[in-house]
Amino acid sequence: MGTVSLETMETWDDDSWRTALASNDHEAPSSPHSGVAGIETDGVSTIFAPMPPVPWLVHGLRLAPGRPTMIAGYSYSGKTLVAQSIALAIASGRLVWGIYSVPKGPALCLDFELGPRLIRSRFQRLARGMGVDPRELDEGQLRCAHFPPFKLDDPQIVERLTRACDGVAICIIDSFTASTSCDENSTAAGGPGYRLAEVSAATGCTFLLIHHARKPSKDAAGGATMAVRGSSAIFGSMGSVFVMGGPKGEPVRVSHEKEENGGQTLPDFGLAFDDVEIGGVPMAGLRVRHLDPEQMEEPKSNRKALDRCAAAVLALLAKGPFPGSVTTMRDILAVSKNNLSSAIAELLQSGKIVRSGTEKAPVWSLP
Repeated sequence: MGTVSLETMETWDDDSWRTALASNDHEAPSSPHSGVAGIETDGVSTIFAPMPPVPWLVHGLRLAPGRPTMIAGYSYSGKTLVAQSIALAIASGRLVWGIYSVPKGPALCLDFELGPRLIRSRFQRLARGMGVDPRELDEGQLRCAHFPPFKLDDPQIVERLTRACDGVAICIIDSFTASTSCDENSTAAGGPGYRLAEVSAATGCTFLLIHHARKPSKDAAGGATMAVRGSSAIFGSMGSVFVMGGPKGEPVRVSHEKEENGGQTLPDFGLAFDDVEIGGVPMAGLRVRHLDPEQMEEPKSNRKALDRCAAAVLALLAKGPFPGSVTTMRDILAVSKNNLSSAIAELLQSGKIVRSGTEKAPVWSLP
């Protein structure tokens, strides 16, 4: 192949690249299994082959295999609960927080910190709040290991986790500090993140790592990013980072501080934790509810408006399945789009309504 200008290469599509690579007469090895001094390498044909789409696990939250995603937050900010709700949604094939679609897949929770009673009781309350019947799940669909006999910086951890995470869609690790023996203020603290990336490359598992943080301050130098505790090497080893925080008793604000796969962070959003009354028991269930930025500013009196909106949706679906978008439903019910979106999310999570159809052509109905 002769010399080609950079301007010409910028106009090539995938077929042009394939033609050019097929005519490559260089003698350098291009097989992905070729090696240099015993090191397996990629050659030209592999390096410049068209890239496949990102294998998103939860596209709406930018969760995908690769370097781990971190959820950082100070004590009692709800970070473990948030991770458990994501794991249960994936294990059961439910929407995450009622809005983000996921493929159904096995979930693994490596609990280095809380112990079986707290983890199990939270999963049970979340299942009730989300309308998940445990009898729907295969035995291996959701698994927990409490106080595992290893650390993420152990010499054989890659081999060990590769075996444990084979076939697992998502693995929750709680927490970074409890699962490592290194000083979190040392640059060596970045090592566990890179090891998890190696395991992910071998298994396709998406890792969600929980870490403690200082109370974030948007006004401080570095903003919420500086709330992540420990060496900057920890932040650097992550593929995506969410920081949670907010006043006690109010919804938490979630700031997306880093994202590598898609290249663009998500706007800030909120999460509310609602007790769900079942059978006269006020706290039998628990629900994590997504809030748009506008909803974060709404007064608590908006609860009545959401309840009225939910009642209107149930009355509409009592007449039969409704094929159409949320916008179409809003026009029929003459309600606020934000209120309708929140009401639908709550109804889906509680199992009071069901969504079928496709992403672009949903069908809403009663169960």
